Amino acid sequence: MSIFTAVADYFAALGNRWIVLAAIMLISYLLGSFNTSIVVSKAFLKKDIRDYGSHNAGFTNAVRSMGIKLALLVMAGDVAKCALACVIGQLLYCGNMNFIDGTAGRLLAGAFVFLGHIYPVYFRFRGGKGALTFGITVLFYDWRIFLIGLAVFLIVVLISKYISLGSLVIALIFPVSVILQARTGISAVTMSWGYVIVATGMGALLIWKHRSNIVRLVKGTESKFSFHSKPLIDGAENVDLLKKK
Repeated sequence: MSIFTAVADYFAALGNRWIVLAAIMLISYLLGSFNTSIVVSKAFLKKDIRDYGSHNAGFTNAVRSMGIKLALLVMAGDVAKCALACVIGQLLYCGNMNFIDGTAGRLLAGAFVFLGHIYPVYFRFRGGKGALTFGITVLFYDWRIFLIGLAVFLIVVLISKYISLGSLVIALIFPVSVILQARTGISAVTMSWGYVIVATGMGALLIWKHRSNIVRLVKGTESKFSFHSKPLIDGAENVDLLKKK
């Protein structure tokens, strides 16, 4: 018996599922608050990424401000923390890795990693916009919705060159897909309108965090994304990932 199974059984014996949910929310929020962009920029460049570019501590600004090498490190960290939280949510909720069960635990964990990434307690509640952690949450919720969203995101970004527009599209796709699942019963998961509420809340928050991007998109002043531009932070392109400065 794993420690997670023992914890899940203990909470079940208490007969209080709310304790489990509270534990998932707290652990996931604290994991999400570990903002990789800020950590990487300070560790390798002795700078705070929030002082550069869009002043956002997320993957897109990491590419613009620190270059692709450090940005990929940021991506790996953000994916890892969200995946870890979702696995912990799965295990605490039902005590096993049978992904047919535990959907509520994974979704709640992803939602609170997403929240922690945007409002990190360790960094004065100034983090990223959450598009990457949003996407990983969708993956752990339902891989089919993730693949549809990823395909649409890539098409939108490749055509428009606007990461923000792609992010806004996936912010709409996820809650709409969950609503359709709830109404049609096409999912193998036993649906709950609680899932709809969480997915809609996440989508609304992602759109809210992109409100300045929406204004720039309307005005035609939004910056187009490129992997080839020079990093905004001096010396970032020369960083050796195996050795801190």
